[in-house]
Amino acid sequence: MAKPVSTEVQRQTGNTYYRAGFLRAGIGFFANYVNFTGRSSRSEYWWVALWRLLIAVLFVAAAWLILGVDEGIVKLFSGDMPRVASLIAWFLILILYGLVSIVPALALEVRRFRDAGWSWWWMVGFYGTASLGGILVSTGELNNQPWGYAIGTALIVVTAIFELVIDLLPTKNPPVAGDQVN
Repeated sequence: MAKPVSTEVQRQTGNTYYRAGFLRAGIGFFANYVNFTGRSSRSEYWWVALWRLLIAVLFVAAAWLILGVDEGIVKLFSGDMPRVASLIAWFLILILYGLVSIVPALALEVRRFRDAGWSWWWMVGFYGTASLGGILVSTGELNNQPWGYAIGTALIVVTAIFELVIDLLPTKNPPVAGDQVN
């Protein structure tokens, strides 16, 4: 388990949870929910990614239990009201989690970009490009235009690869603890 970093490193990075371990990163994700000014280490970023993946698996498992067991979709559309109520509750919880986690996720991504030495404006460009790709994919499918679908998919994939590479970059100008300063 990672130990908390020194107060000097916390001051330099503007982040109390810099280089956090699994549990501290999960707590820090929501504790730093509007901290767009500091930096986040790779470990903090990827531990939060694991937390979010585990939560997504729980949501999928809950949906499978509601719909997938004993021909749930067939029963859902035939008037099984407890199943409908469960599905509505699951959907509302999913929307609530999405709304609660969008700002902390953006803040974490901005801090990670800054820690890797990239301006957060690159992230705005990446999301804009991915949105354009999504529009091209949807209009290509609706209008039966394969070029729109192909170009949109290519934009989304290239954008995701660039963002992944930046998220994997090491810390640029790592913070120095007070006892390591010359």
